[in-house]
Amino acid sequence: MNAAAHRSTEPIQPHILWGTPHSLYTGKARSCLIKKGLAFLERCPSHPDYKARVRPAVGLVTFPVLETPEGQFIQDSTDIVTYLDALDNGAPGKAMTPATPVQLAVARLIDGFGLEGMLQVAMHYRWSYRDEQELFLQTEFGRGLYAGADREARRAAGRRVMEFFSSMLPALGITPQTIPVIEAAYEELLEALDVHFQSYPYVLGWRVSVADLGLIAPLYAHLGRDPYPTALMKKRAPNVCSCRTRRMVNMHRMLPTGCLMTPFLPRWSRCWPCCSRTGDPSWSPTLSAISNGWTHILAWRRGTW
Repeated sequence: MNAAAHRSTEPIQPHILWGTPHSLYTGKARSCLIKKGLAFLERCPSHPDYKARVRPAVGLVTFPVLETPEGQFIQDSTDIVTYLDALDNGAPGKAMTPATPVQLAVARLIDGFGLEGMLQVAMHYRWSYRDEQELFLQTEFGRGLYAGADREARRAAGRRVMEFFSSMLPALGITPQTIPVIEAAYEELLEALDVHFQSYPYVLGWRVSVADLGLIAPLYAHLGRDPYPTALMKKRAPNVCSCRTRRMVNMHRMLPTGCLMTPFLPRWSRCWPCCSRTGDPSWSPTLSAISNGWTHILAWRRGTW
């Protein structure tokens, strides 16, 4: 048997996704792997191989990191999705990134909104309600740091890093004065999403895209797993709960060209402070409003607004 024939009979090694269930950005990469039907292993940074191989290769402690079957390490959820899309070699209907300009612009916008625009609400519901989900958070954060069988040691490992993350709230603009606005905006967003997902399985209609991957990042890791916001989601938006589940299992309907649902984005634009009202089906006013809103947020973070 020649070498080429021998290689063809060798089992294909799966990808390895290094991350944690409670990590916002890991959720985007995980959902992409699942929706593409790719075999993969998920390992936490507490695995000894992370310190031995992953951290030296990447240069810092971070996740998600995708380890390819060829031994390449890809860090950053968006770069991971780009790499996975490239594996399809442009096959129609498989790419997470839409091919048409309008779909691409809207999908990228909502992807960024989920990853950055919803970071504030995700962190608020995780840490402002810490007392009501303390044990859960200790266990989940400990999972990423401690691989032993001692339950108390795992919880203690989680507590050591939880203080750091919970102390970030003021820097994110989460204060007693802003919390009512954050919660009202999130509940309005849940309402709009619940209406949409009653009729359509994905953000752009019948086909999964990067818009869904960006939204699932906060809607799964923080808002769909932590006990307090999960209860809120189940109570206020059961269709969003179903959407969250759909992103994490390989069950989906796809059309070759996909479609944009024009009634949705105007509803979306009323559901977050950075999105102003618009009825323009070309999306231009919405894109401009979100861009302006994010500019203000970034300026505020720099202390200039």
